[in-house]
Amino acid sequence: MYKNLDKIDYKILQYLDFNARIPLTQLSKQLKISKKSVEYRIQSLEKQNILQGYYAVVDIFKLGYTYCRIFMTLNGISKHDTEEIIRYLQNHNKVLWLFEVQGKYDFGIVPLVKTHQEFKEFILELRSKFGHSIKNIMEDITTKLYTTEYSYLEEYKKQNILIYEDTNKEEIDKIDTQILRLLAPNARISLVELGYALNQSPKTISYRIKQLEKKKIIQSYRIITNKAKLNLTYYKILMNLNSYTKKDYEKIKNYLLSHKNVIYVVEAIGLPFDLDFELLVKSNEELYHLIEELRYTFPKLIGEYEIIHGLKELKTNFFPF
Repeated sequence: MYKNLDKIDYKILQYLDFNARIPLTQLSKQLKISKKSVEYRIQSLEKQNILQGYYAVVDIFKLGYTYCRIFMTLNGISKHDTEEIIRYLQNHNKVLWLFEVQGKYDFGIVPLVKTHQEFKEFILELRSKFGHSIKNIMEDITTKLYTTEYSYLEEYKKQNILIYEDTNKEEIDKIDTQILRLLAPNARISLVELGYALNQSPKTISYRIKQLEKKKIIQSYRIITNKAKLNLTYYKILMNLNSYTKKDYEKIKNYLLSHKNVIYVVEAIGLPFDLDFELLVKSNEELYHLIEELRYTFPKLIGEYEIIHGLKELKTNFFPF
């Protein structure tokens, strides 16, 4: 645990992780401390750069978008060239998620596109602009994305959410679009601020947000944390399975979703791996213990695997337009 944090601070992180818009009065009741104390602790977590931001998880599939991923490897380029690529992707109005990684790849990128052709055009755009810097690009198309909490508290029961490729699309109007545009990168923005920005009453904004939640367009509100300051390291595991059935796959997937360290499980097509999950660990020993645990629990199924070390979350915005 981070030396300046106590159990109440970790409870705050846990409660905020899937409900970052929770009112301070409600949070104070759950924690059994004053609202002023909760506010002070959150501000302290922000000042220490432990709490770095809040975002809304938007089910982009319901809005007609496709969740595609790019794993990009760079040639041996300078720091200046790398920073140029990062700035370009951070400012790109189609990039939902950008992560700097270490290992076989240098960056993980999720562009928000509606068609496979648009995805191809995004890749061509990258190659046209930074072709001299790009060594390799591997892409895939995600069909299901399971998001689950990291267990800061041993006794906490984890929550999971799922966004997936769905034929049931939802239509939203201009005001809902504007709400998502402001709420997605700043989940704790107040109703008053939203109302002022959109020239609508807070009551109208509140109703519309509730409707977006009811339709499951907004799935949850999450936090961005400084993993290093929490003594946590981010890893992605790409794993092959030996001859398996759908039942075997579901069993392993459910096992991972309930595991305290796992934060994402991805079902996708395109990558040469069967199992794709992400986790937070406090040490290399904890990482390899988890892999060993998988091997012992599913001895005949676990094959070769690849470990990608996540360095830094550079952008998270489920509605970046």
